[in-house]
Amino acid sequence: MNLAAVPTQAHLLVRSSGIDSLRVLVDGVDVGATPWEGNVAPGPHQISGRSSKAAAPAQPIDVAAGSQTAVDLAPASTAAHLVLHTSDGKGLITVDAVAAGEGAYSGDVTSGEHTFSVTRDGYKPATKTVTLGANETWAETVTLEPITVSVTTTTSGERPRRNSSRSRAAMEVKGMRSSSTRSISGLPRESALPTTTRSGAGERFASA
Repeated sequence: MNLAAVPTQAHLLVRSSGIDSLRVLVDGVDVGATPWEGNVAPGPHQISGRSSKAAAPAQPIDVAAGSQTAVDLAPASTAAHLVLHTSDGKGLITVDAVAAGEGAYSGDVTSGEHTFSVTRDGYKPATKTVTLGANETWAETVTLEPITVSVTTTTSGERPRRNSSRSRAAMEVKGMRSSSTRSISGLPRESALPTTTRSGAGERFASA
């Protein structure tokens, strides 16, 4: 007697209608990418899909042992959109440290936090971090600030101001000393003082 094997599993085929592949989740567990085929236990299940820019809502199924069931997922976009320009159309634009364009960029990014920057020789770089929700668009025009260089020039033959001040001060002091000397030499001579002579036991004064 031949006994046929009794199936204990159900067979699933999961596909996505979009051009992008989705990760298939069976009861919240990632089992692979679309198109996906595999066996599951008989009974109810939740089949959903997701990618970095799209998601497919869960579809409830109830499968019997030995059955084959096909599930078509319909993803909806969850991407955000970033539109960047520079004011003069020049400068390298990077998004999340990856070069994205020269002077302009427009493209889809995943929802969440993103950092973009603009760099150009002779200008200060500009960087900004934004947080985008699903299907949100961020548009911005960036104006770079030029780098200014300060140059100090010195005229040839110019005397430092400090040396000139010392020179004038020295001349003033010299003039004062010369004037004092003239004033002293012009004073009248003092009258001769009386001199004393000693003679014997007494003293007498004699005029010069």
